[in-house]
Amino acid sequence: MVRCCAHPPIVSLRLGSTLSADDIKEGDDVYFECHVQANPPWRKLHWLHDGIMITHNASARVIRSNQSLVLQKVTRNSSGNYSCSAINAEGETVSNQLALRVKYAPVCATDRIIIVGAFRSESLQIPCEVHADPPPRQFNWKFNNSGETLKIGKERFVKNGSVSLLNYIPVSDQDYGTLTCWGQNEVGTQDWPCFFQVVLAGLPSAVKNCSINNQTQHSVEVQCLPGYDGGLPQIFILEVISSRTGRVRYNVTNPDEPYFLVESLENLIHYGAYDDVGDDNPLKAVIYAVNQKGRSQGIVVKDFYLESSVENRAVLTSNSLDSISPILFGVLLTLLVLCFVIFVRVYYIKATATSTTITNVSNDLVSNSKQGNSKQDTLAK
Repeated sequence: MVRCCAHPPIVSLRLGSTLSADDIKEGDDVYFECHVQANPPWRKLHWLHDGIMITHNASARVIRSNQSLVLQKVTRNSSGNYSCSAINAEGETVSNQLALRVKYAPVCATDRIIIVGAFRSESLQIPCEVHADPPPRQFNWKFNNSGETLKIGKERFVKNGSVSLLNYIPVSDQDYGTLTCWGQNEVGTQDWPCFFQVVLAGLPSAVKNCSINNQTQHSVEVQCLPGYDGGLPQIFILEVISSRTGRVRYNVTNPDEPYFLVESLENLIHYGAYDDVGDDNPLKAVIYAVNQKGRSQGIVVKDFYLESSVENRAVLTSNSLDSISPILFGVLLTLLVLCFVIFVRVYYIKATATSTTITNVSNDLVSNSKQGNSKQDTLAK
């Protein structure tokens, strides 16, 4: 039997009739209505947020009810494009997309305290960035140290979209402390300010007590002790540099400690041997500590020295005999002694055998001679 006028669903999505699309903010309840015309009637309905299917989840305040979707206490993460789709025996149809904009008060772009290092009388520009919809219309700054809290005048900072830029110059010890910043828009004032810790800072000290460990033909480990960080977080950099040209041939960074694994030593040597610019060998390793203010004095690692020989092999400040283990050297020496003893023994046996042979031959000749003479005497008689 042919059904007259059967067709896939005709689907349209609308925002709840009591809601204004331009006046939805965090904490509001939002609902959508999915209108469907279908013949035969629809048998399944789906909801989509930015193309991802939405499931019923009461604990997350997402409620599906027949042809309605309810979002309770929406957040800025609820923003995006919503749609619904209906399925009947004739097929599936996806509705129009409806954009949901959830406005929210400013929040810090980062949730951590930002450390700002400064010399005395150094001019700083400290950026305070927030996320907000709509963008903040104004900012406020305060300074706090162990003795007092001061509001910073508006003439000392400017606003550029969602960023406020503060000009700050610490002159005395009392000027080092905590700066706070917060924004305000039509939704409200920022609940938690952004924090900046201004500290007296300088360049980091050089690393010390560097040593080489687990050295092979292909890799080597370099371990040092960190120096004073200059009052700021520091990282560590190892550079392999040509002693002749000053070119950096290899570098590696460790954000936690002055420990480095230098690998593919043979590639470093071969590169220098065939480089069109010139021979970069020999090579040395230099380590720096780096913080927000710059980098420390470079420390050249003792006992690290790469050089290409005739066979283009890597050598680390040691001659070939030093690389032979004592056990191996003892075995080789024992073998040499045994070979010498065997040689002497064989030579002695051969010499003895030759002497015996000569003596026997001589005796035989004498005996034969005597017998010959005896015969001749008998015939003469």
